Amino acid sequence: MDKLEKSSHNLIFYIQHNVPIIQLGKAAISLLAMYYMSNKIKCALFDPLNNIPGPFYRRFFPHFGNIGLKSGERFRLTEYYHRKYGHVVRVGPDALSVSDKDIIKQILVIDDFEKGPAYSRLQNGGEASMLDLISKDLHRRRRRAISPAFSTKYIKSLEPFFASSVESLIKKIDSEIEKTKGNEEFGTIDIWHITKCMALDVIGETAFGGTFNMIDNDDHIVPSTILKLMKILEFVISYPWVTKIPFLKRNKRIPQLSNFVKNLIKSRLESNVKRDDILQILVDTMEAEDKRDRLTEYEIITETILFLVAGSETTSNTIGFALIEMCRNPDSLEKLFIEIDGVDLDGGSNVFNQNQLKNLPYLNAIIKETMRLNTMPANGLERMVTRDIILKGDIFVPKGTKVRCNISVAQVHPEYWSNPSAFKPERWLEDSNEKASPSAYFPFSAGSRNCIGKDFALNEMRLVLATLIKHYYIEPIPEQMVAAMEKRHYLTLTIASSSFKIRMKRRFS
Repeated sequence: MDKLEKSSHNLIFYIQHNVPIIQLGKAAISLLAMYYMSNKIKCALFDPLNNIPGPFYRRFFPHFGNIGLKSGERFRLTEYYHRKYGHVVRVGPDALSVSDKDIIKQILVIDDFEKGPAYSRLQNGGEASMLDLISKDLHRRRRRAISPAFSTKYIKSLEPFFASSVESLIKKIDSEIEKTKGNEEFGTIDIWHITKCMALDVIGETAFGGTFNMIDNDDHIVPSTILKLMKILEFVISYPWVTKIPFLKRNKRIPQLSNFVKNLIKSRLESNVKRDDILQILVDTMEAEDKRDRLTEYEIITETILFLVAGSETTSNTIGFALIEMCRNPDSLEKLFIEIDGVDLDGGSNVFNQNQLKNLPYLNAIIKETMRLNTMPANGLERMVTRDIILKGDIFVPKGTKVRCNISVAQVHPEYWSNPSAFKPERWLEDSNEKASPSAYFPFSAGSRNCIGKDFALNEMRLVLATLIKHYYIEPIPEQMVAAMEKRHYLTLTIASSSFKIRMKRRFS
């Protein structure tokens, strides 16, 4: 501190005596550097968070640990910290990562703190979607305006659109089997890619009044553009300083996706034809009685991009992980075959309806266990503590601390789960001896900021998995199983190869 005071006096002296600008600049830089370091040292040595364990260097440089990590592997570092330091880890000068289920509930549900600054880095030039809105009040208004598009009744009305996309999926798989089948009638299918295209077509059918035909158009620009966007945004979160670079503003770095959505919305506004879909619900908010509930055209674009990206990636990736897990665990696959074979398709239909699937215990257990082991927000959910709080009765956390709720660690913690790394759908069944721990399970987040599209996603997962199991035999490909072990996180959990191939054969014609 003495050196800082001396540098300040020197700078004042230089200014008073008309010292040359270069020397003055050097003095100013020296002063700023010393001020920065003195704050860092003070924070590292005398901060209220000092009694919380964590890597010492992160008290000074919270993002330094990301250097050297493979793209998309930041979540592995946090997992390591929790294994080494416990449920509550200091990961920055003013940041914690927590995996204790009760603390997660306190932060997300009981105290219901607003989202942290990491989400603001996802915003498009200051324009926020429901995902990255920081203000709880603004989020509440936006959610109220959009919620009719995700009501149980409305989602039920979308069932024919879901069915249409799944029918297209069946036709595409049949076509690929015919092209690639060998002597045993099995064909090779990139199920990861094809279900991603199908998920986008579901959004086209339900949100925009017609399919995008991405299942049949392997060269469509949107799937690859979404992956590029996810990688860019993950980089922005890992290295926040890049948000200061003007040419990296989001609206400039994803023009293909923005233009795709803009053209869809422009076409709807110009047609003056009202359709019974999600986009129409968003467009109708422009004339809402309460001005606070009105969305601008730009806000509609922002929400539509969010729905397009989040609605396709999280759902299709979970379907993909479910198939990977069942290929690793053939006993689980066989049990699902037996359950699905006990349900008859309606006459003439290739696709189930939701009433047939929503209460199937083993199908739903497969989905729950997949989401437990393959948490989409694997890097956690950041919240900003807006007042001094106490965690678990004795951990003081001052106002202004960022707390990242690491649900992926909680969902595999041996304190809450027996055989935590094992894929055991049975733990979710009522008559099982090995019980799940619902209080340590947060696949769709929790509290006021939980996922608005939960029911939409679950309907799609059930429908796709049940239909695939009903119509096809599935066999793993050994080298593909090895490659699928390499996971990455680009805002949502995925696999490094962005491809997972299996062998499939028709069970009946």
